[in-house]
Amino acid sequence: MKRLNNILFLLLISITISLAQNTQITLDSTSVDNPTDPFTVTGSYTLAITDTLSKIQYFRQDNPSAIIEVTNIDTINQTFSVTIDNVGSLAEGSYNYVFQLILLEGSIGAEDTLNIIVDKTGPKIDGHEVSSDFWSFAFPQFEITVQFSEKVKLRDDTKIKLISEKGRALIIPPEKITLQNDNSQLFIQVNLDMINNDSLAQWTGKVGLFIEKIADLHNNIVNLPLDNIITADFIKPQVVEITPHYGRISQKDTTVTFTVSFSETVKKVPDLIKIKKGDLEITPKLTYNNSSSSFTFDLKLEDVETDSSWNGNVEIEMQTFSDQAGNTNNAPDSVLPRIFIDFLAPQVTQTILSTDTINIAFISQNNYSLVGLIRFNEPLDTSNTEANISLSNQNNELSIPAKFLSNQQEIRFVINQEVLEQEQKSWQDFQNIAELSIKNVRDTIGNKTQEDFKIGQLKIDVVRPVPPTLTNEINSIVKEKSISFEGTKEYKAKLYFNGELLSDFTNDSTWSKFNVFLPEDGFYKFSFWQIDWLGNVSDTVDVRVLADRQVPHFVGQGAQLQINTDPQTNKPYFILFLYFNEIVNFEPNAHIQLKTENDYFQIEASEAQNLSTIQKFIIKDSIQINQLFNWLKQQKDIQIYLPAETIADLAGNKNSGDLTHDVFVFIESMISEVSWINKYISPNQDGVNDELRASVFLNSKVPDQILFRVVTLNNNGQSILQINEIFKISQDAGKTKLFENGQLKLNASGSDSNRVVYVDFKWAPTDLEEGKYVVSFYVQEIWEQAASLNIGSLPVSAAIFSDVTPPEIMRITPVAGDNNQYIDIQPDFVFTIDNEKENSPIKDAYLMFSRAIINDAIPIDSLQMDLFPYKPGEVYEFNCKAYNIKLEPGALTVTVTLVDSANNKTLRRLHYTVVGDTVEGIKDIYNFPNPFNPKQGQKTNIAFASGQLNTFKLYIFDMGFNLVYYEEFSSRLPGLASFRKTVPWDGTNLRGEIVANGVYFARIVSDNFKSPILKIVVNNK
Repeated sequence: MKRLNNILFLLLISITISLAQNTQITLDSTSVDNPTDPFTVTGSYTLAITDTLSKIQYFRQDNPSAIIEVTNIDTINQTFSVTIDNVGSLAEGSYNYVFQLILLEGSIGAEDTLNIIVDKTGPKIDGHEVSSDFWSFAFPQFEITVQFSEKVKLRDDTKIKLISEKGRALIIPPEKITLQNDNSQLFIQVNLDMINNDSLAQWTGKVGLFIEKIADLHNNIVNLPLDNIITADFIKPQVVEITPHYGRISQKDTTVTFTVSFSETVKKVPDLIKIKKGDLEITPKLTYNNSSSSFTFDLKLEDVETDSSWNGNVEIEMQTFSDQAGNTNNAPDSVLPRIFIDFLAPQVTQTILSTDTINIAFISQNNYSLVGLIRFNEPLDTSNTEANISLSNQNNELSIPAKFLSNQQEIRFVINQEVLEQEQKSWQDFQNIAELSIKNVRDTIGNKTQEDFKIGQLKIDVVRPVPPTLTNEINSIVKEKSISFEGTKEYKAKLYFNGELLSDFTNDSTWSKFNVFLPEDGFYKFSFWQIDWLGNVSDTVDVRVLADRQVPHFVGQGAQLQINTDPQTNKPYFILFLYFNEIVNFEPNAHIQLKTENDYFQIEASEAQNLSTIQKFIIKDSIQINQLFNWLKQQKDIQIYLPAETIADLAGNKNSGDLTHDVFVFIESMISEVSWINKYISPNQDGVNDELRASVFLNSKVPDQILFRVVTLNNNGQSILQINEIFKISQDAGKTKLFENGQLKLNASGSDSNRVVYVDFKWAPTDLEEGKYVVSFYVQEIWEQAASLNIGSLPVSAAIFSDVTPPEIMRITPVAGDNNQYIDIQPDFVFTIDNEKENSPIKDAYLMFSRAIINDAIPIDSLQMDLFPYKPGEVYEFNCKAYNIKLEPGALTVTVTLVDSANNKTLRRLHYTVVGDTVEGIKDIYNFPNPFNPKQGQKTNIAFASGQLNTFKLYIFDMGFNLVYYEEFSSRLPGLASFRKTVPWDGTNLRGEIVANGVYFARIVSDNFKSPILKIVVNNK
């Protein structure tokens, strides 16, 4: 019962599905090209619920009566299959097979159609087009269009090839191949870049096309050749021969016929040949042969005889020619023929003069001579040993002797003072333009020059031009932004202004007026001169102008009020100094004021004394002096005050506003000079140079009582020594005042009218650090009136230096040591010294040789020579050759001694081996500098000693002993012939790249010797 229920359930589902379907028949494939024989057709069907399958049948549409029933039907899966025989025997064409589903009642329930195409013939070429007849340098690219009989397709293995006559094949890249016109045309692009230049000759000739494995849409595959589609020509045409190679046109030989032969057919160009001489040109008519591989042309006398300029050598030019493929070429000069035309009398082709300008510079030379050479176009008749040459102008004529040269085409002549004096002439007789002429010259066939034949001109001016003339007045001080210069110059002369040619005034004009811009304040110097038409230079006219547009104002110290001593009365007086940026004058009735915030002291400007840019006011009136002392005691922060429009500079510029400036009040210094006996000390308590000494000289106005002060500051401005001492000159002369680590001594000599007063200063510090110090001396008079002003005099200061460190030798060349460093008999010693900054420069430097020979004759066991700096403070050298000093071969000790200004001494003993002409092997290798920085452009020099080496090699290795750099040298190069040799390395590798930081190894290698390995450090920081 349960099984029956299941069957009923499935039947119900089947009925439900069938009710939803239509009756259909469906073939798995409805179109087949060139099927195999036999051919199996498969398909499926569905039935509506109301339909029942009777059978499935098929027939060919062109034979509907031949119906065949399908026997292989799967009714459960509703599929079917059938094998159709004899398909392979069908003729080419299209066949439709109709499959029908027949219902039980005999009607057609559904049908489907299978289309079978039978095509066993591949595509054919119906035609082709090529965009060019030639493939050449002129036509490097062409296109091929191939028309097929049907649609085609390109397979993965399809290849399109060009085939040359000589068997060369070129496969066209796929990107250059496209199908067009609904796939029935093949478009191919070809260009010259597809073949190598070295195989161009193999492509010359006919070129074919081969289409390999192209298929139609039915997969019929064919190979299709196309012969001779284009002609390739990559060979330039050549001129094989031009005959004759030399032609002559004369009254006798009136025509020359030339034949030009080519290596192949060329394009006909009517103006291919040009016959030229200078600006003259003839285009002859060309007659080509039948194959256009040669042509002829004529040159006739009638073509040239109308113009005498044709006389002489004539050029034949051949323009660029081309073959049929467009390849172009030029005829080499070696094949072009030469033509000489001679139907005239001898012609001057060139007149060469050592100068054509006779000016003052020329005649001022000692033994001046004008040498001339006249060159003709052909050999001359030299039976007359002299030619007749003359120099002339309207009023004078000079006969000049001349000689024929051995080549028979040149005549040489000389004009000098002797020639002029023989005919009692001078250059001034021929001032301006003089003509050179020649008479009675014949060629070898008797053609004669015309009478007085002109061969050249001389420009003569031996009179110096006058300077240009200024016609307007130029102020020496101006405040305008420009000035004008007006004047005149010599006609035809060039006017120069400040070294530049004034182009606005040409040779043929005179000078009138021009403006000069004054861009900045300051002094300007303007220079004028003129150069006449022949280069004679006039004297210079100089004009100096000060441009000043600045308003006068205070500068620098601005204002200083100095209290001085009157030597006659020994009483104080005042001097007010005002410092301006330029020279000024005070306006009439002007006044100035010493001013504070609440008060002022007035000084009349009429008392001013002009001292260039400094205005000086002297106040000696006793009343005014007392008033000013009293006023100063009550004031602070004093300023000078000048009302507007008070002063004017020399250009007339006035101060547009009020001027103020702080006033510095001080007492006149009594010091006239400070004489330092020693500024450099070495305070190491060894008794040598431990003490600073100076003499402070006082001026002639020194009063009876002075205040003497000494202040010493270090580099940080800290005071390390202060001395304040009051001396009464009449009582304390010769008195010594001791103070810590030093002393002062007052000295006075002479009468009251001629008294010399000075103070000796000594200081011997024991704990002074190395460095720079500033010692300042203050000497002033003591007045009761000024006691409460708290002011002093200006100091006289000097820098002193403390140094206990001996000078240091940083580098020695040649390198010295205990390992037999070799030097030649006349070395150049170079010592690089630590600069020591400015503390104590080198004072003495000298060398001592343990033995030497002077002037090739005088042996000396011990020789001391001074060293001289050629880079001050850093490098000292001594060249033995310069002093004719030779060192004897063998062991040598060189002692170098350096003494700085503080008497600190350095002594070094250097040991060398002096050799004569030979050294065995390669020895004593070192480099300098080491380390070095190639990134900053530094090189290291590798030095060594060796015997005679024809060649040697430098090898540079890295830490892994990989070769980094290699270079070969010849001993014949400058600097490498002696036994001591030096070669550079710039820190690059074999590719020219700068090597990385690190340690590298160098070795010098020759045919017979190897040097020790040298370590080099590269530091590219």
